Amino acid sequence: HITQRARFFGSRDRLDKLSRLIASKDGPQKIDLKIMAVLVRSPQPQFATILRIMFAELDPHNLTEDHKTLAEFERYGVDETFWEFAEQEFRYTDPTPSLRNLLLRLFATDFARHVTGTTPSSLSHLLLPNGGGANAVVFMDGWRDSSSHQRSYDALSSVIAEDLQIKGQLTSYALADLESVHSFLEVEKRLASLLVREVLDASETVNAARIADLCRSRQNAYWANGEKPTTKDAPRTAFHRVYDAISFGAAFLALKGEFGPHLRSNSASETWKLYTERLYEFDQLYRLFGEAADVAEAQNWDVLKDLRNHIEEVYGNWYLAELGDLWTRQVEADLLPEWKLPDVRNQYDFYHREVQPILDADPSRRVVVIISDAFRFEAAQELFKSLEGRDRFQAKLDSMVGVLPSYTALGMSALLPHDQLGYTADGSVHVDGKGANGLEARKKLLDPVGGIAVKAADLMEMKKEDGVAFFKPYRVIYVYHDQIDQTADKGNEEKTFTAVRTTIDEIAALIRRAFTFN
Repeated sequence: HITQRARFFGSRDRLDKLSRLIASKDGPQKIDLKIMAVLVRSPQPQFATILRIMFAELDPHNLTEDHKTLAEFERYGVDETFWEFAEQEFRYTDPTPSLRNLLLRLFATDFARHVTGTTPSSLSHLLLPNGGGANAVVFMDGWRDSSSHQRSYDALSSVIAEDLQIKGQLTSYALADLESVHSFLEVEKRLASLLVREVLDASETVNAARIADLCRSRQNAYWANGEKPTTKDAPRTAFHRVYDAISFGAAFLALKGEFGPHLRSNSASETWKLYTERLYEFDQLYRLFGEAADVAEAQNWDVLKDLRNHIEEVYGNWYLAELGDLWTRQVEADLLPEWKLPDVRNQYDFYHREVQPILDADPSRRVVVIISDAFRFEAAQELFKSLEGRDRFQAKLDSMVGVLPSYTALGMSALLPHDQLGYTADGSVHVDGKGANGLEARKKLLDPVGGIAVKAADLMEMKKEDGVAFFKPYRVIYVYHDQIDQTADKGNEEKTFTAVRTTIDEIAALIRRAFTFN
């Protein structure tokens, strides 16, 4: 056996590498396997690893060209043993065996073993026999799990899907038939499309929990896994967000089903409570759906188009219309006379009711107030959930009745320490008789209480020692942040979802920075 492979042993380098793998009891097949491992530079003398390396060497655009490693196997006398291993592992036999043919049969078998229902007749002749099919499934799972060979799997699966005409084969399968299949990207496309159709068909009666479970399952699997690399053959980032959007869309529609055709409450106070406990979820789910759909559509995936149109219809023509009508009537009846709600604080009381008690309770305490313009309650709720119980943070979410008229300059000024608040016909705001427009004016208004105003961007640029020095003289620091409003003001309304995400991240970063500087 050794003599017949004399050409391989003619190299000191190959001999040294082989000697590190050989065991005293190795027979002819084991020796040949380890010769193959040396020739393909495999880290382990395992047939599955050797085969994955050989598949990675294939040109996806020309699977029939001569394979360099197979030619080396023939040169050194181990080519027949290679195909013997293929037969032992997968029961693969063919009068003229080839890597392309083996690939076709592995992919076809992997698909058939996971799909529910009848295997297409056009694939049946490719299925590996019993005893080989189970090993084929294990091999394909291992290939997909191999971080060093995923790119070759992505590229080759795309080519094999075309050869097997998988897209056309999938039209006869229902959603449940494909839930365990991960062989091809075409399966992922079909499954996502069927999920969208199920959500649309069920609409308000959709089982959102089941949809969410299935979406998470696909995101943790292969083609939509956000932790695996995105390639031209595997747009994982886009597909991960497609499943996010489907899950959020299903939850949005199921929420509408809970509330029925009309939003009802008996008073402005009840509607306020209903919004802060449940109705805000419509706004949050709408934003999360839109944010995810934007990412997918930016990468030219239009599978969400019909679902997006339906979500927009429900959000605009039902939710906003219903809530607007209900709230307008209740504001006129309950709020306008005194502009107060039971057990809800007014925005103009913020400093006296929220900040001053902290300062009075402990002379060593410092308060940082972060004011983010156009940051809605639903976004604040997401920020709150991300902070709750994290590190040394203790988070609480509350609401306040805003000011009338409701515009930015007056609302921002209402948060400052003051006894009197007023505005002029041109919209200029006066706090205790002094101008309050702009950062410099706010600094002067905060100075009597030992406070300062700063832009969020300036604070974030400070190094730790600079920040500590900046905080030291003050007991109250007002930080002004305007990512969302600034985005909309520049005519980039289509980027609002991204701006909200950026704002949530930036406020969380500002909070951590404030602790660092304190």
